[in-house]
Amino acid sequence: MNETTIRVAIPADIPILIRHRWLMRGDMGRRDEAALELMQKAAGEYFAVAVADGSYRGFLAVDAAGAAIGGGGIVISPWPGILGQRQPRRAMILNMYVEREHRRRGIARALMETMIAWCRENDFANVALHASEEGRPLYAWQWQLERQRIKRTLEYHMLMALKNPALPPTLAAAAVDAHLRSLQPGHLTDVLSSDQHTVKPWFAGKVDFAPTVHDFGADGFPLLGGRVDVLSGRTVAALAYGHARHIISVFVDTPPAGPALSGSGEIQGYHWLAWQDKGFAYIAVTDASGADLHALCELLSKN
Repeated sequence: MNETTIRVAIPADIPILIRHRWLMRGDMGRRDEAALELMQKAAGEYFAVAVADGSYRGFLAVDAAGAAIGGGGIVISPWPGILGQRQPRRAMILNMYVEREHRRRGIARALMETMIAWCRENDFANVALHASEEGRPLYAWQWQLERQRIKRTLEYHMLMALKNPALPPTLAAAAVDAHLRSLQPGHLTDVLSSDQHTVKPWFAGKVDFAPTVHDFGADGFPLLGGRVDVLSGRTVAALAYGHARHIISVFVDTPPAGPALSGSGEIQGYHWLAWQDKGFAYIAVTDASGADLHALCELLSKN
């Protein structure tokens, strides 16, 4: 992303916003020229009003010469109430597009971070994302909930909570601290094995539940073993996975009373991800990317 900056779109940028919308639809496989032209006319009418009145907040990534090489925007629309939010409105990110020759340079991520920060600053409790099949993996590292595939098309709706994560900050910090302790020589595993049938029974009598254990070596996440650990005074099972040259600690416990554990974040350069599934509460920690944590979460949830 050298010499690339992000700026707010203005009415003079409307032709760029329309072009991005056209190209984005083309990338999704939409080739019906008549349908695209109808969309283009509607987009022109919409942007002419929405960019001016602020109901569409557009952002453009521009190169050193000032040329737009990517963009995205936030649609702000009336909404009959969202939990944890006073204003009767909602935010949806769409129109994400980066010119092909500028992809895989961190531009989409920078645009997304800018728009998410804007939503937080403007007191939205959550923000939705309309993403293509190609774009979904690029954004999944940030998004906690991905549920609905729309109408047999290659489009996805995702949702990110921006306020009130259900995982207490002290528990997230405790998980990161426990992961750091495990990286000291001799502390990663008490049972060293990639065999799930060896690791799972090892926990019998050491924790008061039987954690689910799987080896995902074929998917790039080999099981390294397990150990007993302590988080905020509770004895938990900890599974160690490898990924490339990184270590991932997955702490497993029975669900706490009250709201379900969920959330994600970063502490001291370590990503953490919390979720509940099939009667267990999980917190995973690693110095690998957030996308890697989400990938392991999906594997654990499917098995």
